[in-house]
Amino acid sequence: MGRALQWAVLQARLWLAEERSAVRKDLMDILACPMCKGSLELTVDKEEGDEVIEGSLRCAKCNEVYPISESIPNLLPPELRKAQG
Repeated sequence: MGRALQWAVLQARLWLAEERSAVRKDLMDILACPMCKGSLELTVDKEEGDEVIEGSLRCAKCNEVYPISESIPNLLPPELRKAQG
């Protein structure tokens, strides 16, 4: 993956954390897999109203799974998530 895409993903994650923006079900139409741009399927483990607190996003095209924790999706590529710990 190119550095520009890595930087964009990191910026998006920081923006979400700073704004405390939550994953909402109504945003699913605009979210896409950062790796292949495929559509994402939402799995909800815990929710409050329309806000997803815990769950995951799975890419229908490449099958990558992105966790959602404390309302924040981790859309980093797999190798960066592993490095994150």
